[in-house]
Amino acid sequence: MAHLPEVRRALLDRSSGIIQRLLPFTDYVQSATRRGGAIACIRNCCFHTDAHWWSCFLIWALLDRSSGIIQRLLPFTDYVQSATRRGGAIACIRNCCFHTDAHSWLLSNEVNILPYLLLPLAGPEELKDEEYDELPPDLQYLGSEKQREPDPDIRKMVLEALLQLCATKDGRQFLRDNGTYYILRELHKWEKDPTCIIVCENLVDILIKKEEEIGYDDLKKVELSPDIMEKFLKDDIKYLESLEQELPT
Repeated sequence: MAHLPEVRRALLDRSSGIIQRLLPFTDYVQSATRRGGAIACIRNCCFHTDAHWWSCFLIWALLDRSSGIIQRLLPFTDYVQSATRRGGAIACIRNCCFHTDAHSWLLSNEVNILPYLLLPLAGPEELKDEEYDELPPDLQYLGSEKQREPDPDIRKMVLEALLQLCATKDGRQFLRDNGTYYILRELHKWEKDPTCIIVCENLVDILIKKEEEIGYDDLKKVELSPDIMEKFLKDDIKYLESLEQELPT
């Protein structure tokens, strides 16, 4: 019910403390239903534009290294029983990836976020042995029964999270060193959703470039003029329209 505006207002009432009482339920081992419900409520609150302060608070809670909340969310990225829970967890993780200062921690062994982001994008395709060797252990030899995330909106959020992790030179190199390109290459061959294709291609474009070609350590610090941004937007829209015409209905 947290998708209803009046329910979100109640959750985000700063005097009620309701949202704080929900947070421990993200790790409520006695009931997957209550865990999923709490996570869905928290996720929906993050979409409330009038509650930016609270959204920042929730991100802060997720990125609190002593809480362990983000680690407990990660298994839900491949939770086959519920697309709602998968989407809620990935939305929270994606939002955390916007915080560049947390990237080194998120990619470290303490959190190990990358395999959980790549797993929903991985399919049953066989890779070369040397390509398997570059992948994180959890993604090696998944077998012919492996299915990709079926929801294009969720796949897009995963791709957006990976794109955010490419903001810094260290993040880009980490993704390269862990075989991210191979997962994206096979995804691109399979993908039918035009928006996912664009995000996937933007991501691959960054990963295949040498750092000398990119020329910036932190891409978020690159300032683009309004006319350049408008041109990029028009190009994306034009390309999206061409993809929609080419893809089978």
